[in-house]
Amino acid sequence: MNAYGNVPASLTEELGSVAPLTPVTDPGTDSLARTGVFVTVHGHFYQPPRENPYLDAIERQPSATPFHDWNERIHHECYRPNAFARILNEKGQLVGIVNNYEYMSFNIGPTLMSWLERYDVEVYQRILEADRKSAMRLDGHGNAIAQVYNHIIMPLANERDKYT
Repeated sequence: MNAYGNVPASLTEELGSVAPLTPVTDPGTDSLARTGVFVTVHGHFYQPPRENPYLDAIERQPSATPFHDWNERIHHECYRPNAFARILNEKGQLVGIVNNYEYMSFNIGPTLMSWLERYDVEVYQRILEADRKSAMRLDGHGNAIAQVYNHIIMPLANERDKYT
């Protein structure tokens, strides 16, 4: 590791001065770290079942135009860009691509993962790969966490909902 925290040295060397994260300061001198204030970026990724049960297909959803349906639209705007996040230099030129899922806490609902496996196996594989890599980097604990039954965001839940 290096001054960029959990970003591999090979990546920061390749990117030069354009690293995907702001350098980490010394916890002994950083006032936020001394007070125990930390920030976690968490992605809560979910799509409800949209398939017509008689057709086993998602029908066209005009409100998602120019895409066929909302799964395709959100996939194009969110899930795929996070699997292939572009790092640009000060001139706007592409200098690298990072799999954001490897560096952020996230959960993905089963309907969405099933959809990704069927419609974009490349993104599906990048998500699985990111969790494997993060587990290796983080002593066996990957970035992916389980999604509860009703897809509530657990850290935001009240005490009663966390236990029932």
